Amino acid sequence: MERRVVLAVVLAIGVLFLTPRLFPRPRVPVQPPVPGDSVTATQPANVPRLQAPIAERPTPEAATRADTQPIRADTNIIHSSDASYVFESTGAVLEDVVLPKYKALNASTTPVRVDSRWDPLLWYSLVVPNDTVAFAGAAFTTVVDTAGRVVSYSATRSGWNLSVHYRVDTAGYVMHVAGEVKDSAGRAAGENVLVLIGLPRAFESFEANSVDDHRGFTVAYKPAARGASQIAVRSLDPNERRIEPGPLTWVTLKTKYFVHALIARDSAAPFAELQVTGLPQPERDYPVAQITVIDRVRNGTFGFDVYTGPQDWDAMVAVGRNFLDVNSYGGWLQPIVQPFATIIMRVLLWMHRALSLHYGWVLLLFGVLVRLAMWPLNQVAMKSSMRMQELQPLLTEVQKRYKSDPQRMSAETMRLYKEHGMSPFSPLAGCFPILLSMPVLFALFFVFQSTIEFRGVPFMWLPDISVKDPLYIAPLLMGGSMFFTSWMSMRSLPPNPQTRVMTYVLPVMMTVLLANMASGLNLYWAAQNVASIPQQWLIARERARAKARKAARPS
Repeated sequence: MERRVVLAVVLAIGVLFLTPRLFPRPRVPVQPPVPGDSVTATQPANVPRLQAPIAERPTPEAATRADTQPIRADTNIIHSSDASYVFESTGAVLEDVVLPKYKALNASTTPVRVDSRWDPLLWYSLVVPNDTVAFAGAAFTTVVDTAGRVVSYSATRSGWNLSVHYRVDTAGYVMHVAGEVKDSAGRAAGENVLVLIGLPRAFESFEANSVDDHRGFTVAYKPAARGASQIAVRSLDPNERRIEPGPLTWVTLKTKYFVHALIARDSAAPFAELQVTGLPQPERDYPVAQITVIDRVRNGTFGFDVYTGPQDWDAMVAVGRNFLDVNSYGGWLQPIVQPFATIIMRVLLWMHRALSLHYGWVLLLFGVLVRLAMWPLNQVAMKSSMRMQELQPLLTEVQKRYKSDPQRMSAETMRLYKEHGMSPFSPLAGCFPILLSMPVLFALFFVFQSTIEFRGVPFMWLPDISVKDPLYIAPLLMGGSMFFTSWMSMRSLPPNPQTRVMTYVLPVMMTVLLANMASGLNLYWAAQNVASIPQQWLIARERARAKARKAARPS
């Protein structure tokens, strides 16, 4: 029996870790996509959509004036207290955004710069009857207001008068975009004109683990009539197109910790459609996609807000419009994990601020508090387990005596449970504490995946609690504390080969599973294990006393 249990655990670990390496998803080795390349894609059947093509951005370097002289791009930078926005006049684009409060964690020590190696963060095309007008390549005239908060671009392109105005707030990560479209006679464009808003095909990584950061490249969107959804870019095959019809409240691109989002101004002007088309990966584990948001021109204007910044709880709550749902925890387990993750995040942030504690100490204290909160339930479960151990010999005797009469066996079993004040469900009581602690552990796992408050936070020997412990001390502490609590819970128990095997195997299995996960997660679990030792000791002592009393009774 022991060998079979050990073999089953070893095989389970092997399946988890070896399958992705033995059968990796095939990748197509190609050169990086060139901006402006046309994407051939098959439209999914029965999907309502606008008659708008995917936006294509001509190569800026190839743009020339009518006299064949190269266009000179003027660069304008507007600063807020939290971000710096870089604009270029050629195409009236938002080129990139610098976030000085956050430092790159790769080899560079510069501030985080949200940008792409191929595309600007925002660029535009216009779909008019029988034509598509690209802003890229147009020489826009630049006007900056005296306060230095607004930069305006205007140009004439294919008989259309185009203008884009960017207004940057003095603080925060939100920028406001307003566009105008008029024909050559100065008449405002009607609703048969669409604006295609192009987004980057991928972001550059500034994390210590760039592979993990690229893998997290995701498109999230919020339909007006239902909850948020997301598309993992790495799940798209080359030329596979996803079309999400509107109305859409917001569309975002996000990496592990940062997000670039288009947000509709209000419910009266939602986005009309989202198009996402997978592209061949330029290198392994570097997913890219052609991403276009389609908006209608209303009375000759269009407009939206842009959030480019951290996935910071307070900053995202301040945006409103359910923007916090950008960071959906749990994947397909979201309905279960999201409530726990939301509560946990609020508690951790409150503890950090109210107690002025480092996040490392917050995690340790949180682990202790979770164990204390479950103390009464653990007490009931352990006492129920003790009574079950006393009852087990009687149940075994009934099973042997009435093995040929199932109905009598069932009746006698129920009688024993009733006489000892227990129910047939009492054996399951011991599982309840574990079942309750597991959602918290799962929720914390997803919280560490994208919670920027933990990013780059050192603690004791750990350089960053959001990534794995490079010395593997934290997972060893977690596994050792788990083994010690399991060993203590086995004291004064009758010999049980299966339980003995799990006492040794389960801590090893959990250590292996959590070894490459966030070190803060290991700290939390280790703290919870250590906090359970006093209760395990008290229960073991009570069990030993009961055993001694039973042995002292006259036979």
